[in-house]
Amino acid sequence: MRIIHTSDWHIGQSFYNYSRDDEHRHFAKQLANEIYRLKPDALIVAGDIFDVAVPSIQAQKLLVEILTMLHDACPSMKIVLIAGNHDSASRLDIHAPLWHNINVEIVAGVNHDKPAESHIIKVKSPDGKLLGNIVAVPYIAEYNYSRYGLPSADTDETPEKLIQNFHQYLLDEAQKDNVPVIMTAHLAVAGAESWSHDQSKLSYHSVDMMGSGYDYLALGHIHHPSTITKDNSLARYCGSPFKLSFDEEFNHTVSVVSINFHDEKPLVSEIEIAPLYKSIKFPDTPTDSLSTLELIKGLKPSNGDYIRIDIVCDKPVDVSIRHKIEEIVSEKGYRFCLVNTISTKSPKVENDAKPVFLSAESIRKANPIEIARNYYAIKYNGQQLPIDIEKCLQTAINLSDTELREENV
Repeated sequence: MRIIHTSDWHIGQSFYNYSRDDEHRHFAKQLANEIYRLKPDALIVAGDIFDVAVPSIQAQKLLVEILTMLHDACPSMKIVLIAGNHDSASRLDIHAPLWHNINVEIVAGVNHDKPAESHIIKVKSPDGKLLGNIVAVPYIAEYNYSRYGLPSADTDETPEKLIQNFHQYLLDEAQKDNVPVIMTAHLAVAGAESWSHDQSKLSYHSVDMMGSGYDYLALGHIHHPSTITKDNSLARYCGSPFKLSFDEEFNHTVSVVSINFHDEKPLVSEIEIAPLYKSIKFPDTPTDSLSTLELIKGLKPSNGDYIRIDIVCDKPVDVSIRHKIEEIVSEKGYRFCLVNTISTKSPKVENDAKPVFLSAESIRKANPIEIARNYYAIKYNGQQLPIDIEKCLQTAINLSDTELREENV
């Protein structure tokens, strides 16, 4: 059995206000070419199909375009999509019965009433031979773990143990056919390479929580390719198909997995995806704003590469310099994203501008000026909000208040 594993497409993502639709089409064409060449038995998309839970009509149409292209490349191939934490399960589920008619299975929600029927997808050859079982488990929010314990589960067991019971039940059912078993999941597993992510937003789980009995665990959520070995089985993140942030400085790939027999260790190879546009951090060695401005003048022309300008500076870059930087890089064909300031000072609080981390409730009650002062102190190592910026902000607040009063008269 041969499968292609991909994930974290994030269709509809706006990268610093630039649409990425052309990049998604560029990726899809490469993937379709590989599908046509390899004729895999299944394609797994392990979550985060869309970038947001309520995708635009344009993003939804693009998904239809991509799935149709991939299906046409190999009509006998089973396509399996699961929902990720960025996806709305109910929205993906709406059209699942229609997609089923062209060999595309969407598993977005969890059916705990008939789990085996809903979550075990049988992959067959064109002549009807059973090649393997895919245990398709979508993203499950942690607060829902306790809902998916089997009826026989001990009520004193932890939520993690209950979800493990749910996984194990599915795996036990899938193994009865004595064919390769592939499982899917969308979560952070301990031991994965995840340095490109904001660690404060990741909640790690032991791979043991996924149960035992799968040959390959097709993971999504973490954008860096990474493999975790467990006995003869493999758990793997294939990674995102192209850069979704400037910090993803690694090759982006899809994974090709071959499994001959159940309980035999899978063979995994990677297919690198060539980006349509590069994401550049300039210069290689950041310096002050005036020196950076001179370096930018020597940049080679581009055909639309994204660019972030890094400047060593302990205060906001002068607006006129920032505008000049944007003007030059845009004239050279780059997609200007932002000026990123790098402070030379060690983090400390100065001049009584002590940053305070506010709760959502305190933010609702706080004065906007105080929020701005606090944000500035956090952003610029304890420095005070400049008086001219504060005056400008106060003027904007006053004008807004006046407009609201006039509307309510």
